Amino acid sequence: MSLDDKFYPDDGKPLTKFDNFMIKSVGKLGELYQNITGRSYKDLVNASYKVSAGGFAASLAFMRVSSLLFGYLSLNRTQCPDYKSPIEEEIESEVHGYPKSFGKFFRTALLFWVPFTISQSNDMMEKGVEKDSFISKYLAIGGAIEGASLVPYNFAEYLSKAQVPKPPKKTWGKRLKEYFKENLSPRPIPVPVKYLSNQPTS
Repeated sequence: MSLDDKFYPDDGKPLTKFDNFMIKSVGKLGELYQNITGRSYKDLVNASYKVSAGGFAASLAFMRVSSLLFGYLSLNRTQCPDYKSPIEEEIESEVHGYPKSFGKFFRTALLFWVPFTISQSNDMMEKGVEKDSFISKYLAIGGAIEGASLVPYNFAEYLSKAQVPKPPKKTWGKRLKEYFKENLSPRPIPVPVKYLSNQPTS
């Protein structure tokens, strides 16, 4: 069994292939974050959940009731992140009596919900401007905030399922600094051997 089979099961279904692609792609961003900062990708997961929670809290002021659920999920994840591989997630879902593809279906649904929510808010804003309706504009802003807040939430959901190596001992910045120091710093000019041999001895 290869490493991919161990962490990313592939049953050949489009949903599974898409979910694995998203997890691996976001995992590369998590690895990039580690290489640049030297900090664990888990810090990025936690920060993303906190940003989304703040966005959902803001959208509640615009009467977005659905943000109550998303806000709760975000806050819960900041306390208890769900770091499981896709195959572990499938096993846990089946143990609790859910379909094994429940997690990947939820992530994919939220991913496509983002452009739908923002598009719906844009249409509502256009109608509000056209009819000079304050309520329509007000609700449209709330929808746009909620849609934008789903982006960091879903990003964290995918990243928490990725298999990311440990942070490097040296960040890219430190490696670059050492490279320049080693290769571009002035070096002493060697003295010819012939010149040394002609020097008077004491």
